[in-house]
Amino acid sequence: MLGYGNSYPREEAENVHIHHNIFYSTGTNPNIDWVGGIVTSGFYNTLVENNVFDDTYHAAIVHMYPTDASTDLSPKDTGYTTIIRNNIIVNTLQRKKGPDGTGYAVINSLPETHSFVLENNCLYNNSAGNYNNASSTSNICVDPHFANEKNHDYHLKSTGGRLNGKTWVKDTVSSPCIDAAYPDSDYSKEPGNSGNRTNIGRYGNTEWASISGNRLGYVVWWNQLFSPEWKTFRLLLKMFFLFCFNVLY
Repeated sequence: MLGYGNSYPREEAENVHIHHNIFYSTGTNPNIDWVGGIVTSGFYNTLVENNVFDDTYHAAIVHMYPTDASTDLSPKDTGYTTIIRNNIIVNTLQRKKGPDGTGYAVINSLPETHSFVLENNCLYNNSAGNYNNASSTSNICVDPHFANEKNHDYHLKSTGGRLNGKTWVKDTVSSPCIDAAYPDSDYSKEPGNSGNRTNIGRYGNTEWASISGNRLGYVVWWNQLFSPEWKTFRLLLKMFFLFCFNVLY
C-alpha cells in the first residue's frame, strides 16, 4: 500500500482500515525485499486492527517502499502514521532476500517521516524480536494459546468456551488475549460473557469470539475440577479414595 510523489491528495491516502484478517506465510518472494504481511508507506492514519499474523517473512507490518523500481516510489511528505491495535503477531521470519535486520514483528524503515502507534497487541516468538524503530507500553508478549495453530485455527482457548467450527467447547486454560484489547474498542458483537472488553486477534468483536473465562495463571482450580474436561480425573480420584480409604466423596 504505497503513496508516492506529489500528485495525490491526502484524502485519497488516509484512514484505511485493515481488520479481521489472517496473514499466514506471506512475504515469501526471494527476489524482492519489499515483502511482509502489510507493506506500506505514504499513507496517513492507517488502522491495522484485530488481525492474526503467523509465519510472515520480513515483518508483519513494515514501513518501506521499493527502491529497485524504475519509478521513484518515495513519499514526499511527513507525518505518516500507522496504528497497530489488537493484533496477534507470531513466528515472524527473516526475509529471504537480504535477511539481515529482518524477522521483527514490526519494522519502521522510514523513521524520519513515518511512525507506528502500537496498542494492545500480542507478540510472541518472532525470530528477531518485536520492534525495529518502534515501541509500545501496552503490548503483551505471551503465548496467545490458539486452538490449533498447526491447522490455522486461530480461535483463542478459553475456560468459558470457544467455537471449534461446529459447536462451543471449553478448554482447561484461557488465552491471555481474551478481554485484553484496547479499552475503548467495541465489544458489542462478542457473544455471551464478553467481559465488557473485546479480545485481541482475528475474532475480537465478532460472534465467533471466545467467551470470557479464567485467564491463564489465574485458573480457579476448584471450578476446573468439576468441569467436563476433568471427568476422567474425578473418576480416578473417586477410585483412589474408595480403595485406599474406603471413603466416597
